[in-house]
Amino acid sequence: MKKVILFVLLWIMAGSLSACTPQLSDQQIKEDILNIVEFRSASLISDQTTITKEKDGDLYHVSVSAAIDKSKSTNPCTVMIEVTSTYIKTEGKWTLDDQTYVIDQIIPAQAPKLSNVVGILEDQLRMDPPDFSFFSEYFQDPDNFVLVSSTPGVDPSSIEWVIETVMVDGPYSNSMRFTVDCDFDRDIGWTFAITDWIKHESMDWTGTYDLVFTVDEPGFPSNYLNQFYDVGDEIKGLVIQGSYSITRQKDKTFTETGTVEVSFSFKGVDYHSIPVFSGVPNQLWIMLVPHNYNYEDSDLVLYYIYNGSGSDQRTYILEALCMRGTITKLP
Repeated sequence: MKKVILFVLLWIMAGSLSACTPQLSDQQIKEDILNIVEFRSASLISDQTTITKEKDGDLYHVSVSAAIDKSKSTNPCTVMIEVTSTYIKTEGKWTLDDQTYVIDQIIPAQAPKLSNVVGILEDQLRMDPPDFSFFSEYFQDPDNFVLVSSTPGVDPSSIEWVIETVMVDGPYSNSMRFTVDCDFDRDIGWTFAITDWIKHESMDWTGTYDLVFTVDEPGFPSNYLNQFYDVGDEIKGLVIQGSYSITRQKDKTFTETGTVEVSFSFKGVDYHSIPVFSGVPNQLWIMLVPHNYNYEDSDLVLYYIYNGSGSDQRTYILEALCMRGTITKLP
């Protein structure tokens, strides 16, 4: 009987000692995570947070997989972290002794804004390459850019965007397409880098045109005048068939496609030729080689001037050596 009573007393004492042992609460662990400087203005997403505790004498080893909601920060996002903590019992309380964390994933709260992408790309292109004139026309109307595709990366903080702007003016079209890496940084937000671009220009020259030389432009310094054409000369019913396109890419690839043919009569002579392009589809260079005339004097250059997307105005310009004129495209 005495043994039974002794056993009961020992069991009660052990229970009393156990009851005095402090418990490390999940709430304390969560509060300590949110005391990390980076996460002080954040909150834990309860259904995405898992806490594992292992007691070892006067130590507690804690592992936490947590989703941190930073929706109130300047760059709102959800941060997925792995936290490893050690607690030590001090004066009857569990005190955080050591804590480390690793960020597994960052999930932005918002996708990039197209207007931000276009603005930052313009700033980048002004610096690299230095000659911004190659790109400047596309940013005169930044609202003309559209998002062609959005391809998420394995990491949700990375997206590949393809954006494009297209300018169409009658027979002339000009488009620019940029491939952009969008990467989210929790401190500075979205950043953008151009990984590729492709520029496409096309001109449909098909039609019938009337040409008139209207102005002499004496050459410097000898006041040279064209020896083949005179002011008032006309070329009626010049017929052009075909179109011409140029594609340029960031990797220096250059592609030309299309064929253009020109037929006309001038001062009793019939001409049929294939014009030359010099990397500009809306500039047509017609080379003639008649007898007894200076070769360069006889060349015709036809320009089509881009007047802005949706413009009803059609502007053609005629040039020869030291001469200018007008072009009318017939209905």
